[in-house]
Amino acid sequence: MLRIGRGTWKGRVLRPPRSIRPSSGRTRAAVIDIAGMVEGTHVWDLCCGSGAFGIECLSAGASGCSFVDRDREAVGFVQASLRELGGISRAEFRTADVIELDLRALVRPGLVFLDPPYASSRVYEWAFSVDWPSLLADGGMVMVETPTGLPAPRGWTTRRYGETTLAWRWKA
Repeated sequence: MLRIGRGTWKGRVLRPPRSIRPSSGRTRAAVIDIAGMVEGTHVWDLCCGSGAFGIECLSAGASGCSFVDRDREAVGFVQASLRELGGISRAEFRTADVIELDLRALVRPGLVFLDPPYASSRVYEWAFSVDWPSLLADGGMVMVETPTGLPAPRGWTTRRYGETTLAWRWKA
């Protein structure tokens, strides 16, 4: 179960399948608070799972969100949730492995959130090697949720939240 914590859909409860681990409300709030800019921004929710982050951003006024996950069930859950909430027109969906996806085909983001399964070292290696500044809108940021203990490369800022660490970079 996950509860939307802010915006138009605040308090609404979504029930993702048990196979999907949603980002915690605390983590979603931290990302949005650190970014400080969601309203009017296009967001990418990569390895979206339940779509909790992107849905939270849409609820808080994001202009749109690109949801990407390789799991069809996850993408289907996000689509059904947004249909129910009335936000499907502001979303695009890709069922794909994020590593293999041409990210330039998505709407240019102001905020990117990547929350791969914690056991997915291949995705973390990829995430920390992407040329994010070439993909982000001016002033945009990318944030990666990692298990605590996974080091981020030089140039990334980190903050720990219990067993979760957030690592981020800004585009100047």
